[in-house]
Amino acid sequence: MDVDLRFRYQCGLRLDREAPSIATLSRVFAELASKGLAKRLFEDFVLQCKKEGIIDGSHVAIDSAAIHAYEMKQPKRKSERTGNANWGAKFDSFGNKVKWFGYKLHLAVDTASATDGALRHASSCQRRRYGSVTHRKVAAGTKVKFFILDAGYDQLKNYDAARNVKAQAIIPMVIT
Repeated sequence: MDVDLRFRYQCGLRLDREAPSIATLSRVFAELASKGLAKRLFEDFVLQCKKEGIIDGSHVAIDSAAIHAYEMKQPKRKSERTGNANWGAKFDSFGNKVKWFGYKLHLAVDTASATDGALRHASSCQRRRYGSVTHRKVAAGTKVKFFILDAGYDQLKNYDAARNVKAQAIIPMVIT
């Protein structure tokens, strides 16, 4: 916030005043999250976009992104029990193993408008449990024909989840 003025401006913060501390921002975000306000605002936004025809919903791309956590690192077993930030790893497009401590943000994006249709976050170890909940949530109120996912989702449950909402999953096969 102190270094990147463009980011600060995009966050709606005045440039002629001191930026709030990370601790202040964390407390505000924790309060918004505990009351479910951010989730409700996002869901209302998606519903309005569907009503206005901005979100077509026939082709949906699903992917995830790592979010680094600024909290005390803990053993993986403890993180799995608490649902707190956890260790995550994946292979990048060059075959290099990338590790991080934090969360995974799963996004379902309408490909026609590039608008998010669903969000879900989880501790990094929970990607395998993602599947059908998001497929059903995205499909509600739209006529999804295709779900487009990367090879990390090449699992039978993701094909089944798409089929359960009468859609086709397009996922590159993992060749081992």
